[in-house]
Amino acid sequence: RTIPEAVMGGVSIALFGVIAAAGTRLFVEAKVNFSEKRNLMLASVIMVLGVGGAKLHLGSFELDQMTLATAAGILLNLVLPRPAAQPAAEKPAEAARC
Repeated sequence: RTIPEAVMGGVSIALFGVIAAAGTRLFVEAKVNFSEKRNLMLASVIMVLGVGGAKLHLGSFELDQMTLATAAGILLNLVLPRPAAQPAAEKPAEAARC
């Protein structure tokens, strides 16, 4: 006996939906600013490569979609310039003492 394809399809949809929702929750809780082009580019490339089924063949060596997405994310994180650090705003209590 095997599990029917329709049941496996439904379970797969639920499983991957929960994984996607958990990932999205991490972005929200970490307060990732997607108005910064760097953050948007990193997340976009990783998601497209991971979900899109991209593969890289180098001779007999192959990188599947998840490995390729991970490697691309690490490389882009190292290569893309970070925004210039802005000085922190003074706290109202400190400004009042001056």
